[in-house]
Amino acid sequence: MVYRFIDNNKTQFGLRWLCRKFGISPNCYYNYLRKAKREYQERLLRIYELIKYIYYNNNRVVGYRTMRVFLQRYGVIAGLF
Repeated sequence: MVYRFIDNNKTQFGLRWLCRKFGISPNCYYNYLRKAKREYQERLLRIYELIKYIYYNNNRVVGYRTMRVFLQRYGVIAGLF
């Protein structure tokens, strides 16, 4: 929401001034514009959906270790997500 406000008002107030007032680095704003973290967020969402699928298909009794085994079987490398 802050990023959209900055987007709409950067010509009137200046980008750097708005970033300073909101406590955001200009780099964060430019990352927002490029959507640099979109792939990372999409990957986390896919992993989350996979965890839900595994959990509910195993009667909601899957523990940490078993979940890791299932995730490794589906190709998710533990420790990198």
